[in-house]
Order: sequence, then C-alpha cells, then structure tokens
Amino acid sequence: MKFHLDVRALLKKAIQLALLRGAEGVGVEHLMECAPDLKPAQAIPERDIPFTPEVLAVLQESAQLADLERSELVRTGHLKQALHKATGGVPNWATSSTTKELRDNFVELIVSPGQVPPALDFSASLGPGLERFASESSAALSLAWLLRDKHELTGRDLLRALIAISNQLEERNVHMLLYSLRPGNRLVETLNNLGSHDRTTPPVLSSECYRVIDCALREAGPERQVSNLDLLVGLAECGQELLAAEGISAEEIRQRWAEGF
Repeated sequence: MKFHLDVRALLKKAIQLALLRGAEGVGVEHLMECAPDLKPAQAIPERDIPFTPEVLAVLQESAQLADLERSELVRTGHLKQALHKATGGVPNWATSSTTKELRDNFVELIVSPGQVPPALDFSASLGPGLERFASESSAALSLAWLLRDKHELTGRDLLRALIAISNQLEERNVHMLLYSLRPGNRLVETLNNLGSHDRTTPPVLSSECYRVIDCALREAGPERQVSNLDLLVGLAECGQELLAAEGISAEEIRQRWAEGF
C-alpha cells in the first residue's frame, strides 16, 4: 500500500491530533477532523501510537479503490470515499462548499470495489478499437454494463457509470464538471440504477453506444487514448437525452474542462 504525499500528510496530522487528545490510538474521528494546516499551540507529545482497526479498515478500502483504478498510489480522493463509506460524513479537510454540495448531491452514486467487476471483455463489440481506451474509460464501460437498465448498453448506462466512477477519482472529473455546468441538475436522481440484469453475459452495445464511441475516438484523436471526458463529449455530441434535457453541449463541456472549472 503506497500513499501519495498528500495522504501521508493527512495521516501525520491525524496522528498529531490523536496525540494531542491523549488517545490510545489514531481513530477514524482523527482522520475526519484533522486539518492539513494543523498548528497546535502546545507541544505534541512524543510516543508511539497505533492506528485503530477501524482506521486500518479505511486504509485498506482506500487501497482497494486505488487498485480498481489501476493507480499505483492511494490518493486523497480514495481516502475521502473510504471515510464517507465508513462514517457517512465528509472529512473536515474536504468540506469546501463545492465538495460538500457534490457529496450531498452525488452520494447515491458512489461506487464501492465490490460493485465493479474486473475489466470486462468488450473485444467482441469493439474489436481493435478497445486498445484505444484508457484504464479509466475501460472501467467506466465495465461499470456501465454492471448497472445497465436493459439487455444492451445504452448512453444512459454510460452516463451513469461516468458519474459514479468519478467518485473514485481526484478533484477534476466528470461528475464535478457536470455539476459545475448545471448545479441544480437532477441527473443523479434520474440515474439511480436498477442493476438487475445478468452480469455475466457478454457485453452488447446499442447503436447509440456505437455512435458515442465513434465520437469519443474522434475526440481523442490518433495520438492519445480515449478518456472519460471523451466519452462524455461523445454522449453530448450524440444528443444523449438527459444531457440534451439540461442543454449541455459538447462545446460547453470542452470549454469548461479547458477552463479548469
């Protein structure tokens, strides 16, 4: 389990907070309440202090999320999601107004490792084009198949997966982009999944999905792999019904992403 420097800094602050409070171990509450800029007025005691089993479970969950994304490091996004799953809350170090609103609005689509299958084989549907997909977009396709509403994959399923899997990524991702475009949108409420179809059958794409993927391949161009952003642009280019209802265009998506939202 390898941690990003930001996660290491948070763990250090949680240890300091637990020491200042005289705790017997570093608990989940210390991870939730620690602040990256913690500067105690009093000296921090020096003694060995263990992580509680609850914290170790959170860290293990974070590592599983990182593995799911094929990330070599556990990042703050993974830690935030693991803490939310364990406590139902948002850590103090992630409670900017934007993040808080996103958690309030998108919590129902958070994905856990148990929900996402290993990368599924789309080669029968996509042929050589499958090699053009990055790990994140391959994972989105797999999740879309898991959560599909019908017997074939649709644009609606793909949009749901792009939003859901974004909760495992860092700050700049598809669901934050959509939220920044339309803060009052009801996409999540509309997209809560049924996920009731056989998960073991080979993936079958609808004609809509083929059009979306063609657009995404063109968006990525010949030099890079298809990303989740490219898939979102493809959905908008093809007039996916929920994006169209919100008036979200491919050009607006490109512009907002370029601006860094």
